[in-house]
Amino acid sequence: MVLYMQNSRRWIGAVSAAAVLTLAGCATPVLPYTYTPASALTATGDVGVGQFSYEPNKYLQSLAGDAASARDTRYPNAGLSTSQQHTGGPPGAYRATSSHILPNQARNTAVGSVLFERNVADIIRDASFTELRAIGVTVSGPTISRELTGEVQNLMVDELGMNIDWTLRVMYTVAEKSNGDVVYSSIKEIKRTTPKFLNVLGALNDLIRLNIEALATDPQFLAAIQNRTQPMASSRK
Repeated sequence: MVLYMQNSRRWIGAVSAAAVLTLAGCATPVLPYTYTPASALTATGDVGVGQFSYEPNKYLQSLAGDAASARDTRYPNAGLSTSQQHTGGPPGAYRATSSHILPNQARNTAVGSVLFERNVADIIRDASFTELRAIGVTVSGPTISRELTGEVQNLMVDELGMNIDWTLRVMYTVAEKSNGDVVYSSIKEIKRTTPKFLNVLGALNDLIRLNIEALATDPQFLAAIQNRTQPMASSRK
């Protein structure tokens, strides 16, 4: 009897894990997620972390009519039901210019939607704050004169193939707090491919980390937060 109960628990646990890992299904899962810093980089500098926004709809509209970006616009309405896609609610009719991605939704190609408990902008903003602080950047304090903000343009989960193709595209901006003058602006886009039955939240954590590392190793970003002409970033050994 004890062995039977143990085997039953294992089976239930395996089924539950598989349901989360596929990120899809008839029901819409709402995923709890908190970023965990994991970078091996070290860097120095001072920059506050301000507000981030999530603008996938604006990004998709900017791609409309661009044949070279067909892969990005192929599934603009993924995550909406068939009736929503055809009737335009909320809104959408298989057109990039009409698609609507929710603030807590990743673009995806599965039957269900990928929804987080928190808005994507808040997830990426808090991850940037946490990771930059972990690698050595001072991100809070009364003497910090510049502020980092971000526009998350694309968070894509493409599940149609044998693997999951991930995309995270963020435009980072550093500006003077006193007058708003922009001293740094750059888009960082990371693409990864992972097996479907991998720890999906772990894969998301890696995707975000790699994007922030692309920022933290940009010499122009480091110059903006260090006031140095030859900024450097290094890996911990």
